[in-house]
Amino acid sequence: GSEISVDGAFSGGEYQPFCIAHKRVGLEPYFEEIGHVVVAEDPLLADAELIKVLTEAHRLLGLGSGLTHTEVMFTSRGPAIIEVNARLGGDLIPYLGLLATGVDPGRVAVDVAVGEWPAVRADGPGRAPVVGIRFAYPPQDCVAGEVTLPGPGQAPGLLEAGTIAAPGERLLLPPSGYVGRHAYVICGAADVAACDTRLDEAIGQVGLRCEP
Repeated sequence: GSEISVDGAFSGGEYQPFCIAHKRVGLEPYFEEIGHVVVAEDPLLADAELIKVLTEAHRLLGLGSGLTHTEVMFTSRGPAIIEVNARLGGDLIPYLGLLATGVDPGRVAVDVAVGEWPAVRADGPGRAPVVGIRFAYPPQDCVAGEVTLPGPGQAPGLLEAGTIAAPGERLLLPPSGYVGRHAYVICGAADVAACDTRLDEAIGQVGLRCEP
């Protein structure tokens, strides 16, 4: 089934999600996470079955209070938890949430730390209703050289682009390695399909000089 990750706050036996990221995978047959998409008004944020599973998992694990990052797979039997991490999500997922929803995960963490139930709704809108990230991978195992990125106005909806790999860094693809990324792009759009299309276009404009 499809997989999501959920950043949420847990305190006093209650759980509240504030950022849901829909995973994008690639490099088949390997299950490499090549990106994520966050929807500001995601109906899963209020999905009763999902929240019940997340709440019970946190209680059974004996967690006190704090922020967690939970991986969930939707199966024929309903949402199944893959893992619960006592941290925020990686891959800039909390940042995508901030851009899409306006909810600052740092502010949520402070609220929980001082014993207040966090405000997981923003005062104002984010940068775009849907925000996603896509990572650039080399065509083969290589040693990275110069990375070139699209600039402002060169790709529709582009909010940010950045370099990950430094010159001389070894980039290994599965099965030799994983997370062999050299750059990322972040795009915003009005809906999920448009966001995925913009991410495809923007990542296609990333260049990499490399040696085998």
